[in-house]
Amino acid sequence: MRERIHQPIVLLCAFYICLVYSSCAPKALFEVQKESSVVPTNISLKNLSKNSHEYIWEFSDGSTSTEVNPTLKLTKSGLQTIRLTSITGNKKASFQHSFYLDAPDKCTALIKTNLGDMTVVLYDATPIHQENFIKLVKSNFYNNISFHRVISGFVAQVGDPSTIPADKKSLNKTNPNYTLPAEIIDTMFHIRGTLAAARTPDEVNPRKESSGTQFYIIDGRKQSESQIQDYGYAKGITYPKDIINEYIKNGGSPQLDGEYTIFGKVVSGFHIIEAIMEIKTDEKDRPIDDITILEITMVQ
Repeated sequence: MRERIHQPIVLLCAFYICLVYSSCAPKALFEVQKESSVVPTNISLKNLSKNSHEYIWEFSDGSTSTEVNPTLKLTKSGLQTIRLTSITGNKKASFQHSFYLDAPDKCTALIKTNLGDMTVVLYDATPIHQENFIKLVKSNFYNNISFHRVISGFVAQVGDPSTIPADKKSLNKTNPNYTLPAEIIDTMFHIRGTLAAARTPDEVNPRKESSGTQFYIIDGRKQSESQIQDYGYAKGITYPKDIINEYIKNGGSPQLDGEYTIFGKVVSGFHIIEAIMEIKTDEKDRPIDDITILEITMVQ
């Protein structure tokens, strides 16, 4: 009689242990949330894994993360693959998801600074300046360069290689002692976020040739319609209605119109322009605390 009772109890215990083991095994699962299907775009990952204490994320660019719900910025188009491994003790489970991102329609660069990132579009209408900027980016010229001139309500200027720390100068191999012919186009204006080439004054540079490396980003102030019209009369410029509205609503520096080569604009990261403008400067308009370009990459 005892033998008849004993065997079912053993089987029941074995089934119970198997059930516990199965319910405690890790399960890997996540969702991808994209700001856009066009690069550059920010990706947020929502971790839906169960019974897991550790996570290893692997991304297409070779980077990894151990955060629970990581975020990242993707700058290269094409097939993206994200793999998550969930770990509990010596047990692992993996889940992988792939998706496509489209390339931008326009020539685009990502400027990474110690204050955050800005995305800029380079104009096809100024091909000399576009090609030069791309050449400098691909040679890593702008890495570790700091903004050397910041005037709140006006501009932030960068590109002087003398601002690179001595221990990192060897990383920048491009010769900066050259100029570019002006590509001043009368339908481009210095509205907020404009990217333009710096240059020396007219008295030594009557052709308005651009610096080979230095550029500035416009902050500017909001203008009244009468102020814009005054600049138009003085410069012989007829401002389109949409540009007048842009100057009134968001600001800019119309006093520079027709004088410098505009070759691009900021399309995202305007809060970084605001952060730069808040930095204290010395009597030469140099920021007290360095605002540094960590890297510029072309978005593909």
